[in-house]
Amino acid sequence: GDSGETYRFTDLPVALRQLVNDMLERLEEKVEPDTFDEIAGPVRTFIAGGDVMTTDELHSHLARILQYLV
Repeated sequence: GDSGETYRFTDLPVALRQLVNDMLERLEEKVEPDTFDEIAGPVRTFIAGGDVMTTDELHSHLARILQYLV
């Protein structure tokens, strides 16, 4: 989609929402709580409905999380 268009978490396809939740669960198992809060904070706010994101913002956050999972 348009990189400037914003989305709520509930706008995302179900499979993508499940992937994001799975990534956060795996991250929480691998890092210290303070690191988890720092890395996952914006995505958790997004999931809770407290924020919207562009596809570029979401991609950036997910890429950062992925760095800790590999």
